[in-house]
Amino acid sequence: MNATDQPDDAEQRPAADDHQTGRTYSAAEISRRVKGRRLEPTDDARNLAEQLLAEVIQQHRDRATADDGRGDPFTRANLRNLANAYRDATRPDPRGDLDRLLDGLAAELDLFDIRALRLAGEAAVAATPRAIKAARDRGMRPGPIAAALGLTQSRVYQVLRALDAEQGEQPTPDGDQ
Repeated sequence: MNATDQPDDAEQRPAADDHQTGRTYSAAEISRRVKGRRLEPTDDARNLAEQLLAEVIQQHRDRATADDGRGDPFTRANLRNLANAYRDATRPDPRGDLDRLLDGLAAELDLFDIRALRLAGEAAVAATPRAIKAARDRGMRPGPIAAALGLTQSRVYQVLRALDAEQGEQPTPDGDQ
């Protein structure tokens, strides 16, 4: 005890090895005990950290090698090129070969890439009505919206009517608000 008969910090804090079995410790006591311990890195811990870092670096190098220096396949430009290639390959005229395109994608993309593309496609489909409404709210007419999205103008009108009905608004005959 000190001069004021109050225990000082040193007397309040039990030593790290002063654990009493069966006693309940408060969160503050546990926190003080953990913070009070200075853990020194061991050789095993250093070795593990070095091995993990080496593995991460190797995975990064393997990924860079696997893409043959082409870079990220998910850039906007690459995704637009893929969309255009798919559109061309699915046309009835002889401009595209769908089987060749799909075989190339299957060889180039791993399963996680394909999953990411599938989910991104689903997200784009889900966001399309909101994008249509936002474009109209910015003053864009349904015709140019349809052309930009690759939809028919009647589909854009249908989406706008549905969104307006959800919000209790009455669209004008030309789809403008």
